[in-house]
Amino acid sequence: MSDPREALGALVREVWAEWAKEQDDPKPSWLVPWEELDEGQREADMRIGATVSAVAVAAERERQHFPRDGVYVRPAAYDVSVWPEAEECIDSETWKVTVEYRGHGLWAVCRAVRRCLNAAGEWDYEMRPSERDDEWLAAHRFPLDAALDLAREHAPHVKINGMTATEVLARHQERHPEGCDG
Repeated sequence: MSDPREALGALVREVWAEWAKEQDDPKPSWLVPWEELDEGQREADMRIGATVSAVAVAAERERQHFPRDGVYVRPAAYDVSVWPEAEECIDSETWKVTVEYRGHGLWAVCRAVRRCLNAAGEWDYEMRPSERDDEWLAAHRFPLDAALDLAREHAPHVKINGMTATEVLARHQERHPEGCDG
């Protein structure tokens, strides 16, 4: 398994190389792409990327926890779909999956009217809060990263009237190659 910091390190190297190309006489070592760096250079770029990312995440959390004018702002839902933003139209709403905050740092993967994904990958009816026991909650609530991963995995396969989201998108793109007006 690769180091999860690699994408951040590669981004640091990409930005560095772009800056270097703007210089009058860049050192050749400044232009070496990520793939050609030795392990020590990669580690340095990964540490820089991870540190900048951690600072950004901490700043966002602080912003959410300290209200401005007594009002808190925090993310509460994510749309997850096979439909690219440029292709948003009425059809796209039907096949999307949402990841919705449910409190205590946990999120639910949802679709349609009151359908909720469980840890086994099955869509269940989301009961009223008073009807949910600890076992049900444990099977249907996830940390954000896990919920987003589950939503990404299941979004292409949402099926309505025998067709998946991916099939409907392909059919839509065939009929409307210029895009969707709404």
